[in-house]
Amino acid sequence: MRADPMKLSTEKLLTDGPKVGDPVSTDAAETAGAEPPFDEQADTVKADPEPADAAPVTTRPEVTAMLGVFALYQSIDACIEERAEAPELNRVDCHLLIRLDRPRRMGELARLLRTVPSNVTASADTLEQLGLIVRSRDPEDRRAWQLCLTEAGRVKRDMLQDVATELFQGISGLTAEETQQFAILSARIHDNVLETEKTSFRKE
Repeated sequence: MRADPMKLSTEKLLTDGPKVGDPVSTDAAETAGAEPPFDEQADTVKADPEPADAAPVTTRPEVTAMLGVFALYQSIDACIEERAEAPELNRVDCHLLIRLDRPRRMGELARLLRTVPSNVTASADTLEQLGLIVRSRDPEDRRAWQLCLTEAGRVKRDMLQDVATELFQGISGLTAEETQQFAILSARIHDNVLETEKTSFRKE
């Protein structure tokens, strides 16, 4: 007669299985849900990084210059619309009027204002409806159009310049001589930025 395999397995388990009082292995303890033995190395708390020495950290002049320009621009830009008392004009409108020191094409204005042409077109439409600018043919290229100030536009631009000048003097704290020097340096920087962007565009 063949032995019953189920009976043999049961007998083997009863014979070879763990007895009461036998030590339980770590693997068995983990399987049963018990906590593993304490690991001193794993339980060690990492110390916080030590601070640098107390010596002052220097800021390079280039960075200082950029921080000053950013702060000046942001302060003036946040105030000029309110101070200009021209609720019909938004920020781009004000900037465009300031840039019209002479007749300019809209593509050139977009590059000077560092914005997309569609913004210049929308602003030009608004300013034209307000009677502040007119479109005229470019005498150097009759196929192209340029924007020109009307007499009312000149008056509005002068008012914006007065507001910007007052804000600059109050915020910058520079003397008249320092302002003149700053203007010369700023114009050089502005021209260099535009030329650099133009060169990069050509390479692309």
